[in-house]
This record gives sequence, structure tokens and C-alpha cells, in this order.
Amino acid sequence: MVLVNNIKNFRSLFVFFIVLFFTACSVSSENLNKGQEYTKRVYKDINKDAILEASKKIFMYSGNRDFIIDSYRDSVHIIKPKLVVNIFDAYTTEDNWSIQVEEKNKETHVKLHIQRIVDFKKNEPKYFKKDLYIFFWKRLDFMLGLNKNWPTCNEYNVSDSAMCDGDLWDKVTPNKYDVLKNISFADKMKVRNIDQYGDDILAKDIELSVEEDTSTDILLQEDSLNEKINEKSLDIIDSEIDKLNKEVNENIDTTLDKIKTTEEIIKDNKKE
Repeated sequence: MVLVNNIKNFRSLFVFFIVLFFTACSVSSENLNKGQEYTKRVYKDINKDAILEASKKIFMYSGNRDFIIDSYRDSVHIIKPKLVVNIFDAYTTEDNWSIQVEEKNKETHVKLHIQRIVDFKKNEPKYFKKDLYIFFWKRLDFMLGLNKNWPTCNEYNVSDSAMCDGDLWDKVTPNKYDVLKNISFADKMKVRNIDQYGDDILAKDIELSVEEDTSTDILLQEDSLNEKINEKSLDIIDSEIDKLNKEVNENIDTTLDKIKTTEEIIKDNKKE
């Protein structure tokens, strides 16, 4: 009798956990479906380059190994792929982040777009709750020096594996030394002025001419130099040959004179 009751209790408990499991899954899915597609913010006197750099640093500190970051001139795109394995099913997710910036009248307009693709169904994107957007903006403010504290996952309802997944690698809590400096438009103009009027190494590169005027053509100068070297070498060789010829002729003449003298001596001796 006790055994039967235990089995009934076990079945009831098992059914309870099954119901709880699928309820939790349905709640999470419902929250995603009721999420928003994007949010916008405007940062006064903060240039777009600072916004983009701060956005990249957010994901680098949140879990560098899990986020794929692509950076462009006016946007940053991040992808976080994942395989989810449960007791009764398995599926894939791909979180896509897009941070787009535009400068207007010393203001940077930022648009944050987040969506999740489940099982590669790109035509059925799911969107996140407002809390995740707030969480991102708070961390961005910290990187820009506008917020003194680095927001933690426990402070916000963002346990949906987007930025606070439990198995994220390389998570780092930044400090005040990680905050970006020189983020204003005035700082950006200083950098531009340095690039424009500074000592530009590329400006000193030699320009190769392809026009008819080949006076500065390096290749022709090299050929001309080789011709001069060859002409000089030939002159030296000719001079050496003349010298050798002269020496040989002198030696031959001397030898012939010796032979002639010897013959005369022999003739004289015979006469005697």
C-alpha cells in the first residue's frame, strides 16, 4: 500500500515538473513574441565613433568568446549563435544585434535593433522585452562615463540568454579605467586635424609616372644606370685588352730579338 502511494506521488510530482517545464517555455516564448523590435536614443556632444567603440566593448566584456562582432563605419552588428538542448527537445537560436549611428548637429542618434532567430526561421523573428534594451543602454552609458556603475544581470529581468546567459565565457567586470575618453565632437575634430595637417607618411611616397614625361620614372632611371655601368665596364675591358695586347707584342719582339742575337753569335763562332 505504501509502495502504491509512493508511485502515485512520484507520478504526480513528475507530471507537475512536466507542466512547470512547458509552462516556463511558453512564458519565455510569449515574452519574446511580445517584445519590441528596436529602440532609439540621442547622445548630445558624443561622437559616433565613441558610441560604436563603447558598443563593441559591451559585448567584449559580457562574453567575448560567444559574440561575433562585425564593425562598420556607421554601425556594429553582433551575432550570438547557440544550441539549446532540453530533456525532450533541442533547437538553435541566433541573437542578432544591430547598433546604427548617425551624427546630426553635434548629436549622435543611435538605433538599437535586437531579434532572435529560432531554428533558422528568419521569416519568423522574435523580439525581446524592454528590460533588455534598458540593460544595454545602461551598460553603454557606463562605457561612455555617463553611468558610474556597471549594470549586473541580477539587477534586470534579462535572464533570457541574450547577454546574461549562464554559460557565457570570458565575462569581465570593467572598472573606471575601461571607460572611454575623448568622446566629444571637439575631440573628434582634433583627431581629424592631426590626420589632415600632421606628418603624413603616405604623402611622402614616391609617385610613379605613367605619362609621356618619364624623367621621374624609377624603372627608366634604373635602366639608364645599368647602361652607364655597362658602358663603363666595357671601357675598362677594352683598356685591359689593349694593355695585354701591348704586353704580348712587346714580349714577342723581345723574344725575337733574343733569338736573332743568338743566331748571329752562333754564325760568328762557326766562322772562327
